[in-house]
Amino acid sequence: MIKWNLPKMDTPGYLRRRREIAVLVDADPTLENIDAIIEYLLPYVEVPEGEDAKEALLDAPEIVYQRAVLELLGYHFGKVPDPKDEKSETL
Repeated sequence: MIKWNLPKMDTPGYLRRRREIAVLVDADPTLENIDAIIEYLLPYVEVPEGEDAKEALLDAPEIVYQRAVLELLGYHFGKVPDPKDEKSETL
């Protein structure tokens, strides 16, 4: 299972990362370009010890990949609260 360690909104280098990932995702989906995206994302991937980060990224569902790319493009998503954690009020 992948855990992303993506830059925060206040991490320096936003425009550089934004430009780099935009070029990669706008490129034709050739094997070479897909490998370039994988290599670009690898530094942001955390996996449990003993697991291979590249293999985990290759096996990740599309939504996991898309969310990371969108975050790097500057679209930030807040944490969705778990309704089970909310205290209910009685009337």
